[in-house]
Amino acid sequence: MMIPCPKCEAPSTDLYQDDSTSQWRGYPHNAVLHCYTCGHRIYGEPALTYVQPFWKKAQKEEEEAKKRKQARLLQEAQDRAEAEMRASQQDSEKELRLEQRRKRDREYQKRKYWRLKAEKEAAKAAYECAWHECSEPHKENSKYCSRTCSNKNARLRAKQRKAVA
Repeated sequence: MMIPCPKCEAPSTDLYQDDSTSQWRGYPHNAVLHCYTCGHRIYGEPALTYVQPFWKKAQKEEEEAKKRKQARLLQEAQDRAEAEMRASQQDSEKELRLEQRRKRDREYQKRKYWRLKAEKEAAKAAYECAWHECSEPHKENSKYCSRTCSNKNARLRAKQRKAVA
């Protein structure tokens, strides 16, 4: 708290008790306001009367500062709560997106599995002997696995042609 000197208005003042100067040992009688700049002194009740408005002003400022601090702390608490709520909401949204992504990945893997399986079966069918009762792989540059399957198929086609004719 800054109390200016009543004579020179310098802020370097001090208020203290001087028990050695007074026969009265009570506070109002031995109060001294002393300016370190000009040396001016005020003794007793006039010193307290001069200082009182500055004390009241300082108390008001202190109360206002406390109110501002409480309001600031309350606002910070609200901000923290909102930030935590946003963070938890973002986390839940993140979890939801992650779950959706996992679901899409599982569906993709299923489709991929069935597509590959169909491709393998198609390749296997293309790789098998053309005779319907045989499942052996065909020989290179032929659609039959052996001469026997080729002859069986030829006999079947001939039989079908005779039946039609």
